[in-house]
Amino acid sequence: MKNDVLQKIKKTMKYFLFFSLFIIFIISSFIIYVISHELYTVQSMVASLYYSGYGVSQNYTKAAYWYQKAADRDDSDAQSALGYMYDTGKGVTKNSDKAVYWYRKAAEQNNPLALYNLGNLYFNGERVSQNKADAARWYRKAADRGVAKAQYYLGYMYQSGEGVALNLVEAMRWYRKAAEQGLADAQYNLGSIYQAGEGVAKNNAEAMRWYLKAAEQKCPEAQNSLGNMYFNGEGVTQNRSEAARWFKKAAELGFASAQYNLGDMYYSGEGIPQNKKEAALWYRKAAENGDADAQSMLGYMFENGDGVHQDDSESARWYSKAAQQHETTDQSQIKDSDNNEGEGE
Repeated sequence: MKNDVLQKIKKTMKYFLFFSLFIIFIISSFIIYVISHELYTVQSMVASLYYSGYGVSQNYTKAAYWYQKAADRDDSDAQSALGYMYDTGKGVTKNSDKAVYWYRKAAEQNNPLALYNLGNLYFNGERVSQNKADAARWYRKAADRGVAKAQYYLGYMYQSGEGVALNLVEAMRWYRKAAEQGLADAQYNLGSIYQAGEGVAKNNAEAMRWYLKAAEQKCPEAQNSLGNMYFNGEGVTQNRSEAARWFKKAAELGFASAQYNLGDMYYSGEGIPQNKKEAALWYRKAAENGDADAQSMLGYMFENGDGVHQDDSESARWYSKAAQQHETTDQSQIKDSDNNEGEGE
């Protein structure tokens, strides 16, 4: 009886061992198949890990090595990434020709990022001859594939008439697509269009909505615009303290117009307690960032000892900086006017 039980156990173990070996064989065969047929995917994944430093020590050289292997096997993501590495010089010697080559290889497979990067090259005239029409063509291909930044730049080109015929309806359409994907710059531009009423009915409430979305992503232009709308009561109940709050957010991000606006509020005491020393501090920040109005105000404050110690030389220095900027602006406007004059017969 005991022997029969032992025999059954041995027989069961034999079958179990055979079954286990069979399963191991199937799994091994599958892994070998995947590696042999999808090796480029594995290589691209390894490259991404080295590039990001996720789970391994970040190493751009090793990332480029593995991207190259995957790119040689026509992996479009690897080709696009390799183009970017040659474009920026990360992990490889910077090489413009190779950057364009790999971008084009990936773009031939309609890789969205490669299409977008080619658009950038043609838009900026970097590593290729500048051609705004070609830039728009590549941006459109990327935009059609959902690349938010390509949608934004295509919107900008339609708004400015660069590389395409000026078309504010198309500009709005592409800005909206990018804005709905959460791109702050597109949200800000959309808000600006609604506030100005360019190509659409002026709508301050809609402008506020898009400004707020961008401002919450720390877009200083949008924060400053929100400040202005609260200050003036456009699209919202006038609230000077709320205006100061948004101006300060933008000012702390280094946005010169907001620094000037915050300085003005401290100087006049509108919405916040008057504090001319604080006003001078923000005027100086704006002035150092090139704001001509802030430079003029600093000149006035040093001239009169208003919130700062009286100092004629400092006053003259800031007045001079402001004057130089105004002179440059005036000359630019004269030049533009001359360029717009028609030629005689």
